[in-house]
Amino acid sequence: MGSRANVPPVARFDRARLLGGELPERVRERRALALELAEAALDAIEPGRCTLAALERLALPEAVTAFAFGKASVGMARAASEGLLVRGGILIALENETVEGFDTFVGAHPDPAPDA
Repeated sequence: MGSRANVPPVARFDRARLLGGELPERVRERRALALELAEAALDAIEPGRCTLAALERLALPEAVTAFAFGKASVGMARAASEGLLVRGGILIALENETVEGFDTFVGAHPDPAPDA
């Protein structure tokens, strides 16, 4: 199965812009800490990383059927496809995304699509 280490960090802020300039050292240190905390928090909730971590804890058969829907559906589907042999997966996303093993259906948010 794939490793969480394969999932790139979610967000990196422009440190030169946010920590540069004529900031007092005390302010610069606090901003640096705040940036580290924000990046760590965003990395911790990244859908692919969370999905791979959950899959690693499960004893799953060699091939699986997977469903991914909601705001994090694309990241979850990609992680499942990376970590498992997905057969017959269903992905519901806001845009037509291609993920190996998944059939994609485009949904709407926050209201259902007229053709739903």
